[in-house]
Amino acid sequence: MSPMRSYSSKLLLIVLATTINYVHGSQQPHQPGDGEQHPHRQARAWWEPKALMQSTANQLRAAVSAAGSLRLMRNQAATESLAAPIDCEWNTWGEWTVCQFTCGDGQQMRARTQKISAANGGICDNNFKETRPCNSGQCPVDCGWNDWADWGTCSVSCGRGVSHALRTQHPPQYGGRPCVGDAERQRDCQTQACPVDCKFSDWGEWFACSSTCGGGKRNRFRQIEQYQNEVGRSCQGGTTDTVECSMDECPVDCQVGEWGLWTPCSKSCGPGKTRRVRPVLKQVSFGGMACGAIDEEKLCNGGDCPVDCEFS
Repeated sequence: MSPMRSYSSKLLLIVLATTINYVHGSQQPHQPGDGEQHPHRQARAWWEPKALMQSTANQLRAAVSAAGSLRLMRNQAATESLAAPIDCEWNTWGEWTVCQFTCGDGQQMRARTQKISAANGGICDNNFKETRPCNSGQCPVDCGWNDWADWGTCSVSCGRGVSHALRTQHPPQYGGRPCVGDAERQRDCQTQACPVDCKFSDWGEWFACSSTCGGGKRNRFRQIEQYQNEVGRSCQGGTTDTVECSMDECPVDCQVGEWGLWTPCSKSCGPGKTRRVRPVLKQVSFGGMACGAIDEEKLCNGGDCPVDCEFS
């Protein structure tokens, strides 16, 4: 039962009870010695039939009027109850969604549905969803490489060298991954070929002189150990070195000619001598072999000499 209906019923009962009590009380005679009367009471009026009927009629009219008013109030309450504004009612909130981002100021959302819609001009805040920040921490920043710097100068002015190039990095932050790779790289470089000169080996030992005297020659040799390149210098000199040797005069042996004829015997008879010679064609010199005999003689016999007669 609604509060308005309960109030109307109670009001009707009060009016009826008041009317009955009033009528019943009006019929009781006033007894002497009941004490002093109420200033507003007039005892005569209660015992006059006309006055009693008038009073009763007034009470009944009041009761009917009260009952009519009560019925009007009840109908009005019922009408107001049917047209009363109804506010919306919501179900409980759902679960929060997964964060929009894993890091860096994301948002979560939750929603709810209406259990009772608003009616008769009732109010509804239409707050069917809520958001809240989440994962406000910094996102990991991985390491990153800057561009390579220019290649440096070659390590040598000629020939095969090496040049280097460097690059820097942005270090990782907030748990980011480190850089992969090298901060330095190198490459071969060669601005121009270095000169390579011709190069001899050392001289070898002297060979024996071609002659023991009278001026000879002896030689020594060397080899080319390294040939020059297109920008190098050629070898100056040869691979053979020759010098004179044994310049001392050689010994000259005596040279003689053929023997001549024997000279006639120095004696025409008897033992005599005969002689022959040979010419010296070349005199001995510089310790050469001396000449042998250039003349020789031998005995010769001219025969028996005549023996003249002699007297004793």
